Amino acid sequence: MLVQWNRAVKTAGLPAGTYFHDLRHTYASLLIEAGESVKMVSARLGHASAVEILETYSHLWPDSDENTLRVLDAAWERHVSYSCHETAL
Repeated sequence: MLVQWNRAVKTAGLPAGTYFHDLRHTYASLLIEAGESVKMVSARLGHASAVEILETYSHLWPDSDENTLRVLDAAWERHVSYSCHETAL
């Protein structure tokens, strides 16, 4: 089987020493880059839990601090605007 794998690697133009698991890692990385959720990546890789995905690939998800702040700011603005509007009535 190793001979067949090495032949396939060469035919595909992949670097010598490419392992099957490298393809799996690339697949997961591409899903994450495309914006898939932890749950979806976990399911596509056949994991029962997302814990292993998070432990292995969490560095690939973009930092969401800025997005979280925008969401909270928008929610606060809606709340304040609604509260002020209700008080004025």
